[in-house]
Amino acid sequence: MYKYEKETQMQKVSYLRRFQVLILQFCNFEQELQKTFKDVSLKCDVSKNCVKLEGLCGEVIPASVQMREFISKIVKTEVRQFSKLLQTFLHNQPVYMYVNNRLRERNVIGVWEFSKEEETLTVFSKSDQEAVKAAHLIKESVIETPVVVKNEARPLLTSEEWQSKAKEIEQQGEGLIKIISEADKSQIIILCTDKWERVSREFIEDFLTENTIYEEILNLEPGMMRYLQMNCADAITKVGTQLQNEKGNVTINNTGIVVRATRTGLNMAKFSIDKILREVKKHQEVTEVSKNVSDIESFHTWQKFTRFSQIKIIISYLISSYKKLK
Repeated sequence: MYKYEKETQMQKVSYLRRFQVLILQFCNFEQELQKTFKDVSLKCDVSKNCVKLEGLCGEVIPASVQMREFISKIVKTEVRQFSKLLQTFLHNQPVYMYVNNRLRERNVIGVWEFSKEEETLTVFSKSDQEAVKAAHLIKESVIETPVVVKNEARPLLTSEEWQSKAKEIEQQGEGLIKIISEADKSQIIILCTDKWERVSREFIEDFLTENTIYEEILNLEPGMMRYLQMNCADAITKVGTQLQNEKGNVTINNTGIVVRATRTGLNMAKFSIDKILREVKKHQEVTEVSKNVSDIESFHTWQKFTRFSQIKIIISYLISSYKKLK
């Protein structure tokens, strides 16, 4: 009777925790069992959190005991300050597969879970050393990095142009990049895998540099402003026209010149306006010299006239005296 029972085919289903099922699967625990129980098969069903042992009754029961012993030796370690954003990001299928592939490439077994209320990542593995390796590898593989946005650039974060650019960056990452705009906090959050961190940051910083509009007022003396308004309005308007590719414009008011443009455009405008101002000052200096020369010439003419008048008076006096003597 006992011999008959041992040779009877049976199936045993065990319901476990998800991380236990995954570790059995990742470790190919079926092969380990078959070293001792060659006719036993083990199937893992992650969707139902269960494993199914099939084989002869005399092998399935001790195989189940061996499996339970293996599970009891699983250890865990925790990674603190693993944000909710990163937790959500790590749940995405492309990211999940990327991290698992990195673990597999390093021959490291690691399964993770998250605490519902805490920013904590719990990593399970076969040993303490391997759990720590897996935790470090997971932490290195997914990154949350902020990009600080200057006040001048904040309006960009709600623009269609930025929404389109963010979508373009995410598409390039094929699921391994997530961009979160926080205009109220003046920052952009990048969630990405390690290989995309530098590239995605460069994409964003380049966009901000090329599209942020700055404003600067060049204050000038009233006399200079009046001269510019009367004589250089066309030249200033031309500077503004040249800034169209840099989203810029230039206007003149009673106190100064107002320039609005990207950082590159701002530098271009200041250079052009400075050139105009140098020409104006040069013209004023030439005018002043001409005026001085004219004044000097008038003074010399007056001196000559004065000397001539003095000589004429002396001659008249001498003639008058001579007549009296006669």
